[in-house]
Amino acid sequence: MAYSGEIRTIIEKAGLIIIDTKVLVMPKWALKKLYPDLSEDLWSATCLAFASLAEAGLVIGENAVATLFRLSGTATAPGDCEPESIRIRFGQKNPFIIGEVRYYANAIHRPKNQQEAENDVRLFHQL
Repeated sequence: MAYSGEIRTIIEKAGLIIIDTKVLVMPKWALKKLYPDLSEDLWSATCLAFASLAEAGLVIGENAVATLFRLSGTATAPGDCEPESIRIRFGQKNPFIIGEVRYYANAIHRPKNQQEAENDVRLFHQL
């Protein structure tokens, strides 16, 4: 949450409107819905990464999913994202490693497509 004000500004300058936010520690059941394909090896790293307060939000606007995807960065690893993306500017560029698994702490979660966005909105309302 250290950069939440700067991240909000980037999102709003792109024409998106933040319509709701929540500050919370993400529960494990919600992480399982956000990241259903994670192996058991990644669960300890994921829970560790989300063990502190985080801000979750909903945005709307023209082409909101594609715009947020572009702003956030199109790669999972912050170091592989575009130079002006939120993930490279504010995310942890070097992974932490548990066993042989690399885990990247991103500064922002974003859906890749409309279906993921719809799932994320439903999840947000359950939090």
